[in-house]
Amino acid sequence: MISQSKVPAAEKDSLIYKLYRTRLISRLTYSQYYFLRKELKGCRSVLDIGAGLNSPLGYCKISYSVGVDIFEPSVRESRRKKVHSAYIVADINRLEFKPNSFDAVVACEVLEHLDKEDGLLLLERMEVWARKKVLVSCPNGYFPQAALYGNPHQVHRSGWDIEEIKNRGYSAYGLVGLRLKPSRFLFFPLAFWAVISVMLQTITYHFPKIAFDVFYVKKRGG
Repeated sequence: MISQSKVPAAEKDSLIYKLYRTRLISRLTYSQYYFLRKELKGCRSVLDIGAGLNSPLGYCKISYSVGVDIFEPSVRESRRKKVHSAYIVADINRLEFKPNSFDAVVACEVLEHLDKEDGLLLLERMEVWARKKVLVSCPNGYFPQAALYGNPHQVHRSGWDIEEIKNRGYSAYGLVGLRLKPSRFLFFPLAFWAVISVMLQTITYHFPKIAFDVFYVKKRGG
């Protein structure tokens, strides 16, 4: 049964966040927006698994995209923003598509919300559905997280090491600064830690093993 809890009202975009998403700043900081724009260039159709209410794909120019999420309130908010061309409200463990249905299949911050067995099966299916590329991002290892905003699916259920995904033929790139929790440095304001993390992305990009988050790319079909 899908929860009918309302997602929090979308906050007004800050100027800093808008700048962070621009092509220039995202390129300089090697942000997730930069990776997605770079890797999705030339992809006309994209499947966005676990799209949520404000998918980063909404800031990429894609001719046709399908957003999938199990949490209906998030889908409603995303539909209101017109992030995707089409939507599916479904359990991603039960998704079925024909082989090579999309140029690219994307799962940003999804694997950690699945049990390890379900996550591995999802990777296998994504690799079948994609004609050109599979793009995945997730935390580097396990980081606990409880349900957020009334969404029970936000709980972290598994951790993913770089080598176990690279062994499937993926390239890895570091995101979101160092693999350290800000809770260990409480004398730093959270906003200050966020700025430091952005600055460190230029380093962790080249050294994903020390990064907090990792972006993975697997090319398909030569």
